[in-house]
Amino acid sequence: MSGAREPRPWPKPVRWLAWLLAVMVVVALGMLTFKRPVSSGGNTAASPTPTVRATGSEGGKAASATGGKGLRAAGIPVPGTWSKQTGMTLFTKDSGVDTVKPESYYGKQVAGAPGPIDTALTSLDAILDPDTSQDVWQNTYVSILAADSSGQVQTMGGAPRYWWADRKFTPNMMCSPSSDHTLMLAYDTGACTTDNTWHGKEHEAIQTIQYYQPGSTAFPVAEGMEATATDPQTLVTRSYSTVAVPMDDGIWHITVYCPADPDMLLDKDANELGVTARQTDRLATGTQGFGNPWRMTGIGTRQHPCRTVEIAVGGQLPYWFTGGTT
Repeated sequence: MSGAREPRPWPKPVRWLAWLLAVMVVVALGMLTFKRPVSSGGNTAASPTPTVRATGSEGGKAASATGGKGLRAAGIPVPGTWSKQTGMTLFTKDSGVDTVKPESYYGKQVAGAPGPIDTALTSLDAILDPDTSQDVWQNTYVSILAADSSGQVQTMGGAPRYWWADRKFTPNMMCSPSSDHTLMLAYDTGACTTDNTWHGKEHEAIQTIQYYQPGSTAFPVAEGMEATATDPQTLVTRSYSTVAVPMDDGIWHITVYCPADPDMLLDKDANELGVTARQTDRLATGTQGFGNPWRMTGIGTRQHPCRTVEIAVGGQLPYWFTGGTT
């Protein structure tokens, strides 16, 4: 029989302290386990995406937190209020009488569907995005262009990705373009100084051609198209817009094809009303429709959105251009 004494139990306060410490350790381990990302098939679940407050361009609304990265990388203003379709006149039918609202209504913006500028900048954004993988970028590069009015698809130039990544937005190019690399000069907006410096807002340097001179274009004509005019270009060109973006290597011309009837009246959300500006007598009483058959070329609608058909950079002339440089 051993002479060793039985161990004495801990005093009650000590036992309570040990129990409390054990509970705290278990709770702490549980919290660590709960916060640990769950692994499935070797892929760790991503943590919640933080809210990013994006900054918009001058004169526009804030860009989406998931878009505009390519434009911002090149210094190009992101789409906003300034890039919406404008130049729309309000047509109404009041008490059975067709009316066109006074001049103060001219220049109305219509939202709801991207117009030529928004469409062109969306295409540039995809090409200039620095964060996509090389495979994604390559697939985008070869598929960014859509079919034109004849169903033909143009091809992108062979510039490598690093060349695109080095290009920067240069508004001054609108004031002193070289005659061998430009198709469109800046409109006389008073934004150019005598020393060929752009002093207007940056987004104002992005401009659209609202009409084409006779004999200067050769847009493809869809097979079977019937035109009352001697030159079908007088009709075909009205479905196009060309967006000029001044860059460090020259003015880029992004050609956008809008398949909607350019005379079509739209509601404020860019839905087609099924009535053209020459058919206002068919509007229901009190109906408002926005359209501009005198100045607009391509017009984007929800039913027939615009699409980019060519991006000509620097000294590259657009495929449809037949005239001399201006």
